[in-house]
Order: sequence, then structure tokens, then C-alpha cells
Amino acid sequence: MADRRTYTDQEKAEALRMYEEEGPSAVQKNLGIPKGTVTGWAKEADIRTVRNGKTREATEAAQTDARAIRAQLEVDYALDAAKLRARLWEPSINIAAGKVVVTEEPTPEGWRNIMTASGIAFDKSVAARDADSDNGVRAAVSLLDSLREGLGMGREH
Repeated sequence: MADRRTYTDQEKAEALRMYEEEGPSAVQKNLGIPKGTVTGWAKEADIRTVRNGKTREATEAAQTDARAIRAQLEVDYALDAAKLRARLWEPSINIAAGKVVVTEEPTPEGWRNIMTASGIAFDKSVAARDADSDNGVRAAVSLLDSLREGLGMGREH
């Protein structure tokens, strides 16, 4: 078992100041006080680290960026599907028996390939849209929490 060290009030105050400004890793690195120790002190003193807020903000910003990318992918995939599908009624260049043949429409194999690619692009568009959907779960949980609160019941019930 590791030796338990006692800390002066001054060391504790410095650790808590550093915890609040830079987080528990900085305290451990700079002052040698274990993360768990300073985190426990901070919890007792109801002190929160600014780093958690910054990390939360950075995470939320990254999630917002990812949602924007998925929204653009939804549009792009839908456009790809429409462009591919439009090719079903365009002249098609085919190679048959070593000769280049132009037909009014794609061959049956060409139709199948275009429809497959178009369907995949459409499915990806729907998947990009649905990636941000929770199918109403958040709203339902919020409603249940409101009812629970209104009935005076805690979350533990």
C-alpha cells in the first residue's frame, strides 16, 4: 500500500487553485499531488475546474461541426442519387465484342449498376440524416423528467 502523505493548508490551497485553473493533471504534474486526492478536495470544497468547461465547449463545437458535415453529406448523397438516376435515360456508351456502341439508354446491366449506385447514395443520404436523430428519445425523457419532478419524485425512483 502506498504511503499516505499529509499536506499543509498552503499546499492544499495551491493545489485547489491550480485544479480550478488547469485541472487535476496539472496539479499532479507540477505539485506531485495525486489527481484523486486533489479531486476529492475539490469535490468537498465544491470547486470545479475550468478545464472541464473548456473541454465540454470544445466537444460541443466538434459535435456541431460534425453535424454540419453530416447535413452536407445528406444533401450531397441525395444529389448524387438524383444525378445517377438521371443517367438511366441518357445515351450510354458500351463496349460489345470489342466495338464501341452508343445506345439510347444503358444496357440492362448498366441499369442495374446505376440503380444500385443510386440506391446506395440515397441510403447514405438517409443514414447521414438519421445519424443526428434520436427518434424522440430526448423529448420523451424530458417529458418523463418533468412528470417525475411535478410529482415530487427524485431521479432515483
